[in-house]
Amino acid sequence: MKRILAWGMLFVLLPLSAEGAVAAAAQEESLVGGEAVGALDRYASQIRSGNTAGLAGELERWLAGAAGESPERLGHARYMRALLMADPDSARVALLEVALEGRSSYGARAWIRLAQLDIMSDEPVRAVASLERLRADYPGSAAASASRYWTARAFEDQGMLNEACDSYMQAAYGARNAGDDIRALAVAASEECGGAAPLVSIQVGAFSSAGAAREALSQLEERGFSGRVFEAGGLYRLRVGRFANPEAVRRLARRLEDAGFSAIVVAAES
Repeated sequence: MKRILAWGMLFVLLPLSAEGAVAAAAQEESLVGGEAVGALDRYASQIRSGNTAGLAGELERWLAGAAGESPERLGHARYMRALLMADPDSARVALLEVALEGRSSYGARAWIRLAQLDIMSDEPVRAVASLERLRADYPGSAAASASRYWTARAFEDQGMLNEACDSYMQAAYGARNAGDDIRALAVAASEECGGAAPLVSIQVGAFSSAGAAREALSQLEERGFSGRVFEAGGLYRLRVGRFANPEAVRRLARRLEDAGFSAIVVAAES
């Protein structure tokens, strides 16, 4: 499967710098299916236009005097404040506050944003969990529909192509209010699911006994990875994922190596 949305676009969606945060806010509004609404429209408009000089301070002052404001307005302001944060860890804390409070529609957008941060941070399992929580808490929202696309992205990063393709299909054809941008990306990705690109896997080890392979699989699963054992050529082979996207396999191989495992890219077994 070919990566449809370039990683550069995903980087723009994440608050890695002040400039990135501004672009992130503008891009993110369109990728969850709608324009921001409410009494804080002026701030939202500034973020979308990139005219954010002094805006963080204005938001802080607004929040300091926001006693008695509605939960929706408070959620909107806190969400925008998080979008402007240059430090990902600070942004995560601020977004989690909005997401867990659950008293405004911006909680759904905060879960999307958290999942994007997880994908960027090579934490696709956590991204899937964030998106599942979003759909449980905000089942009818535009963000819940858009979340199917980001779930597919997270599955793809784990080498779970069948699950990724199912989620791409749901985002493309089952999410009525996902937004045109997300739906177009999902349609293109779902069409790639039927392609004939050769699949590769990551081999973590090859063992002479089934017991040794199962023990290695247990160690792998304890570290949060999913694998499979099969016999071929007299050896029990432990492999992770099936990939058509070279970028996704490189990312997972790096995560495996960082966790102390061997990671050799091989042709996937049929």
